[in-house]
Amino acid sequence: MSRKTIDGNTSQEKIAKIAHELLDAPFWLQELDTTTEYSRLHDDHDGSGEGRIAVSIDGHGDIYFHTDVAFKDLRFRTHAGGGRSLRTRTALLLLALAIKLDGEERPDPTFKKNKE
Repeated sequence: MSRKTIDGNTSQEKIAKIAHELLDAPFWLQELDTTTEYSRLHDDHDGSGEGRIAVSIDGHGDIYFHTDVAFKDLRFRTHAGGGRSLRTRTALLLLALAIKLDGEERPDPTFKKNKE
């Protein structure tokens, strides 16, 4: 599979600008279907077939992210590291940036731990 790049001379600053523009402009991708669960197996499943992430979208456009394993890290490697899911990895980078920016703009509430 060949990977296209934005431009061989694209600076990190330009890539960051594009990422921010995407994240700051809500959009819908016509090729996604609200009746489909999109899933992908992570790179380090060691033949078990476990460690799948999945995203589904409801009729309102709300997105659900889940995995088939609880409390386990799932790895999506770079191309140099033998990654099979390079687009998924790229999307997860955008997800991480979106979480960071949302946290800066609207931090999660803090919760007091129950005293036992």
